[in-house]
Amino acid sequence: PQENGRYPEEYVFRHAIVREAAYGMLTEDDRVLGHRLAGHWLEGAGETDAMALAEQFERGAEPLRAVAWYRKAAEQALEGNDLSAVLSRAKKGIACGADGEDKAALRVLQAEAHAWRGEIADSESCALEAIETAKPGTSLWFQAVGQAATSAGRRGHHDVVVPLIGALVEPVADAAVGHDQIIAWAKVAAPLVQAGRFELAEKLFTHIARVHPDQIAGDTLACARILQARALEAHASGDAAGFLGQTEAAIRDFEGAGDLRSTCLHTMNAGYAKMELGGYAAAEATLRGALAMADRLGLPGVASAARQCLGMTLAHRGALHEARAVATLALEGATQQGDTMLAATCRISLAEILSLARNFDAAERQLLAALDALTTVPPLRAHALAVLGRVRLALGRKAEALAASTEAMQLLGELGTMPEGESLVLLGHAEALRATGDVTGARATLRDARAKLLARAEKITNVEIRKSFLDKVPSNARTLELARDIGLPSA
Repeated sequence: PQENGRYPEEYVFRHAIVREAAYGMLTEDDRVLGHRLAGHWLEGAGETDAMALAEQFERGAEPLRAVAWYRKAAEQALEGNDLSAVLSRAKKGIACGADGEDKAALRVLQAEAHAWRGEIADSESCALEAIETAKPGTSLWFQAVGQAATSAGRRGHHDVVVPLIGALVEPVADAAVGHDQIIAWAKVAAPLVQAGRFELAEKLFTHIARVHPDQIAGDTLACARILQARALEAHASGDAAGFLGQTEAAIRDFEGAGDLRSTCLHTMNAGYAKMELGGYAAAEATLRGALAMADRLGLPGVASAARQCLGMTLAHRGALHEARAVATLALEGATQQGDTMLAATCRISLAEILSLARNFDAAERQLLAALDALTTVPPLRAHALAVLGRVRLALGRKAEALAASTEAMQLLGELGTMPEGESLVLLGHAEALRATGDVTGARATLRDARAKLLARAEKITNVEIRKSFLDKVPSNARTLELARDIGLPSA
């Protein structure tokens, strides 16, 4: 007998060899029966090890009963951040014949694990299969749509989830809005903003804004997701300080809910926001913290995104050699992970770093590669073209610089606004116009650039942060400098 066991009567073999010998003496039918009986006994005794129960029922020729426990075991693995175990357990559940809700749930678990592991194509594939399997309007369906949107967006497949937006907001009345529906709204909005589809994103933001606090009372994770959505909405409208404030509030709720992976991801976003506001020392500290957390948790995608932001932050602090090395690592990681959008963003950042080091030819090559991947993503494409125009201007190719900056301006005009890079688009066009002799056009563009920049700055209520935003962000400072040169009043 086993003393201090979990059950009133518990026996163990003195040695594994004895156990294996006894097991080998059983007939196949007896072994199957033994596993089945053991599974039922353990289940009735309140066994909490889902994996042990799943294996007993699978070996006991009750595969459908095993499916439910493999699903539970995969959920336990995800909660414990054992992403490899999530994938292997879900695979075993599907192999046991999972269908309907169980199969959809297992595919959702696989999709999320693949995403956190940086296996973006596999994540998208699993999520899309879950959408087809799950019943529309159910929690599982919302989970599948949210994950599909995230992974498809990272691959540049922004049209994948657009047809589902109507169903996202229609099947459940506002009074019955659930946790998973709120999360889906927030997740789907993000790639829409990235793709410049602001009107579609605004539909989701409107629904999120209607969620009454009583509907999510006590649900810390749902509160965090709403704050995340509000941060994204602030980012889309050019409110960098609002983006930071809402992101930091979301981080506190993610921490309170025990969601370490989301805490890590949004810590990286907070570092990005600090960089956008010109707080480079604070941004570096936050991003290094996020990077260390991502490496510790085994989140390569978050690590690559953190390195991309860190590379730009280091460049603004004058550490160009380290900035290039970090940005190169970010690009390598994003490429390996199949994260097309992050890889393109990394190339834009690397090009800016190379430009600061006056390596303009290498910068141009990075930008041309980025543009190849951004044919259907107007905001990022405009940003890349703006940087390309300035690079070509530095190379003395004025006409080509003007052509690139003009295309960037056309995209900005179609979009109306850009979450990132708007100041650079306007500044680059003004510089190209002036270099090609169109002084009148340059003055008009600078007036517009200054007005839009100051409008963004007005959203920053903290005086010191507003000053940092205007004086320390290079494109902002340069815009105001050129505006003064043509006689416009100081900020």
